[in-house]
Amino acid sequence: MSPLWIDHQVWILEDELRHLLVRRGPGTAGQQSARIHPLAGRDPATALQSLQLRRPQDGAWLQRLSVHVGEPWVRHACLPWQDGLVSDADWQAWGLEGLRQRCGLAAEDASIERVRVSLQGYGRPVWVAALDQALHESIQALARQQRLWLGTVEPLLALACRRASPHLKDRQSGVLMLQRTQGSVAWFDGGVCVESVPLSWVEGRTVSQLAAEGALMCGSLPQAAVHVYAAVAELPAGPLLPGMRLPTVPDARFGRADWLLMSSET
Repeated sequence: MSPLWIDHQVWILEDELRHLLVRRGPGTAGQQSARIHPLAGRDPATALQSLQLRRPQDGAWLQRLSVHVGEPWVRHACLPWQDGLVSDADWQAWGLEGLRQRCGLAAEDASIERVRVSLQGYGRPVWVAALDQALHESIQALARQQRLWLGTVEPLLALACRRASPHLKDRQSGVLMLQRTQGSVAWFDGGVCVESVPLSWVEGRTVSQLAAEGALMCGSLPQAAVHVYAAVAELPAGPLLPGMRLPTVPDARFGRADWLLMSSET
């Protein structure tokens, strides 16, 4: 029996693109295959233009594309609540300006035009993320040219926070998202994201050191629980922080281990 769905999931990481194809439907049992495409110095917008996703020839009636973007190709920050904003356009314009100020960019800099504003409730901090305009257009072109329905386009950090959400509701908790040299951390208080910052992974530093640094940068104590997610198979743990959940050895197929973002279970 032909599968009803084909999910194409693309991760845009600092030095490579990863493509995971997942079949969903009767008799498929989540069958998947994976490929890695090195960026080799190219920017991801250019690399996406030449990316050919394998399309199964077995009659699947819907093919969907989800894209998760890592550092440094995405910018994000938590901004204070703003009264008086009503429409989506107002929130996006305000969020773009706040993100420009946080990132130290001039107003004429057009590198972050695709803005996503996530409201967490009245009076609570607002989470703002932005993609490079050219990258967003390349994602749209990829979906259009290969006849895929474009679903989610989001930062890797947002995906990690969603995966960790059951553990973030009752106390201070951090979510640490790591690549090979880039990373980011989001800090939660009672289930509300109160800050998010980028991190750089300098050689020799451990996950525990990065988690502690991220907590301090977010104005929180490093003794709170930290949930680690990664796009690399080996992480130098170092001495564990209290409450830190570290990954186990992952499956070779971007896999099945709960901590690893290269998973079909998004």
